[in-house]
Amino acid sequence: MTQPTEAAQVSPSDDVLIPVLRELRAESPSVGAAKLLALLLTSQPTWTVSEKRLRKVLQREGLGLPPSSVELRGSINATKNDSNETGVEFPTSKMNPRLNIGRWTKKAEVKDFGLEKGKGLVATEPIEEDELMWKEDPLATCPDWDLQARQTRSEACANCTRTLPAPTSPPIPCPAAPSCSASFCNRLCMVRNGNVHALLCPVQNPASIPLLDFIKAEKWKALGAWTRLVALILSQHSKGQTEEMQDSLEFVRSLAGMTFEKRLKLLAGLKPTDAASMELSKKSHALLVQAFQSPPQLAQQKKLRRILGAKPLPQDVVNDLLSWDGFHLGLGKMSLNLESFGGAYALHSHLNHSCAPNTSVRHLDPTITPRISIVARRAIEPGEELVIAYVDPALGVKARNRALAEWGFGQCQCTKCVKERAAGGDDDGAESADVQADDLATELRDYLGI
Repeated sequence: MTQPTEAAQVSPSDDVLIPVLRELRAESPSVGAAKLLALLLTSQPTWTVSEKRLRKVLQREGLGLPPSSVELRGSINATKNDSNETGVEFPTSKMNPRLNIGRWTKKAEVKDFGLEKGKGLVATEPIEEDELMWKEDPLATCPDWDLQARQTRSEACANCTRTLPAPTSPPIPCPAAPSCSASFCNRLCMVRNGNVHALLCPVQNPASIPLLDFIKAEKWKALGAWTRLVALILSQHSKGQTEEMQDSLEFVRSLAGMTFEKRLKLLAGLKPTDAASMELSKKSHALLVQAFQSPPQLAQQKKLRRILGAKPLPQDVVNDLLSWDGFHLGLGKMSLNLESFGGAYALHSHLNHSCAPNTSVRHLDPTITPRISIVARRAIEPGEELVIAYVDPALGVKARNRALAEWGFGQCQCTKCVKERAAGGDDDGAESADVQADDLATELRDYLGI
């Protein structure tokens, strides 16, 4: 009688191995290569994979154990401590060495206010009430959902959101038309868009479909903006636009932000390991990597390679954009810096909060929704900081500070808040436990940008 033999061991091809590794990494984002190999061989007992091969695949596909936030090159945490002497953690930022403020205005300059406050803008000359200081278009934007639907139906430009058809020229369709119905208002917009639309196109990059569907289903603006910002940088890399890519990267690295884990620590009763938040995190990160780095199907991989080219993305860029830590830091940055219409702006992101603002952000161009105009609310003297209101200044001091909690910079110390607190504040501090719980849930969703 013959003895039963063990199942034959097989060495899986990369096309078979990588999707399984991607799933395991999403389930266990913090384990090292050795532990991941053990999980792999447990889930696939007939496979034979060496640790050396596994490490090479993990590194090549950007699936390795991500470095901690303080180790990420360009990470805001690498340049500044994000807590004060009391142990309270604050968002941190850094100066952008590539920012050319003269592109927008000569009426302001960037100033570093220190660890807790970070950078901001101060006036360099007298500014009159209602004076337009500058106009600005976003580097990336996640428009309102109805506007995105109009872009999909070719009723708005896929780049600038201008209503189509434009009066001066017929719309230029996506190269994948008619399968993709997106269009551009003119050839300049199509050129400026580069490969951004291609990376988000359901025909040219079908691996992006699950990510975009997830963003729409969750109504998650922070993830939508981060997705488009990553697509912009990948597009610049694929086009050989080295200077433009460095400008975009320094913009990302300079933004005020706080890691997902640290932000959760500030929310009473929530932990970074809570099942709901971790499940949301793992799924969103896995979908982003699938869309822009490691599609699950060979045909999708070929289409993505056709857009991005063969030149590999530098590892520090992978860390900043697609690693576990870089992704969550990016989400935090989008949540803290997005303008109300969903745009991320190079200069606007420098404007700090005050409950008595001297500056306002307006959308004065009816044809291009994301374009903002920065206007003086009153006369401003040289050396005075330009500040906007992140919340409704008409609210009571306690209500304002509750609404401001999502930015994570502690109790507001503007002159208006200090004066109102000294006078006894308002009477909106007494709340039921249910209301406090609702506020907590709202705060978390606001932080996530959902």
